[in-house]
Amino acid sequence: MGRTGAEPQRWDATSPARSGDAVLSVERLRTYFDTPAGVVKAVDDVSFSLNRGDILAIVGESGSGKSVTAQSIMKLVAMPPGRYASGQVVLDGIDLLSQSERALGAIRGKRISMIFQNPRAALNPAFTVSTLMVETLRRHDSSLSRAEAVKRAAALLRAVDFPDPERVAASYPHQMSGGMCQRVGVALSMACEPEVLIADEPTTALDVLVQATILLLLKRAHAERGLSIILITHDFGVLRALATRVIVMYAGQIQEQGRVDDVLANPQHPYTKALIQAVPDPDSTDQRLHQIEGQPPDLLNLPAGCSFADRCAFVMPKCRSERPELYEAAAGTDVRCHLFGPEASAHQ
Repeated sequence: MGRTGAEPQRWDATSPARSGDAVLSVERLRTYFDTPAGVVKAVDDVSFSLNRGDILAIVGESGSGKSVTAQSIMKLVAMPPGRYASGQVVLDGIDLLSQSERALGAIRGKRISMIFQNPRAALNPAFTVSTLMVETLRRHDSSLSRAEAVKRAAALLRAVDFPDPERVAASYPHQMSGGMCQRVGVALSMACEPEVLIADEPTTALDVLVQATILLLLKRAHAERGLSIILITHDFGVLRALATRVIVMYAGQIQEQGRVDDVLANPQHPYTKALIQAVPDPDSTDQRLHQIEGQPPDLLNLPAGCSFADRCAFVMPKCRSERPELYEAAAGTDVRCHLFGPEASAHQ
């Protein structure tokens, strides 16, 4: 989505930056919530990198830590009861977690932006779309006149496929459908041309046609600008359609990570395998609905060993007592499972 009056420059996928440096690094992140019952370890020692131009998906069941990870990256976790127990979130050399709210105000929206899960709730109901967009644009570019910002806002709304941007600009959030609110959210997130976009379940509760529109808008931004995207989702169809790399989370930890094609074609972690098997396949002759037996562990009382042990078909005594590290699997993915640890050959 280029600037008003200019053709957008298509990103060169062969650029060295494509396979090179990380624009965002999450290092040993721990986000906890202090409750009367104890400490909830919502994100527990999570590390990953987002390369320039990559689309990284984070998948997992509800409560796995996906959205808290996204909120932590933006330093949006409410404190208290939340707190960042340890770790860093580094954007181009800047640790976001160590920045003041004033400093973050110049970074959020400008360099890193977010599409929220609930599109209507993410928009201030007291202001029209035009007011929200104009204020966002002028806050990050003081040289922009109000008239220029209004023109820019109309161009952004047109870029997210609104044929009548003026009418949408004059509307309040309650006057629009959920799909319209989500497209406005996309336009707002792209307004200042950030380097990184976090999309937290951007197609949840939307009909399939609107879902397709949102995905196409994200793919267009990625193709035209090389936008680096973190996509939070539980939808494997969205994962296949958009992402290049995937992280599978469970109980606040990364269980498997690698290229999307590799992980989906040859999942290594028992949890990843179970997740994929639980997705209905209309082309399969097996009409049974597969499910993962049992329930995720209580984050207030995590087991001493592997958090998936009680639900795993391959559980070993070691799994009950020792927490596995992330090991490199033969398929080129990283897997948190004792089946791939130093003693793996004894169990294969």
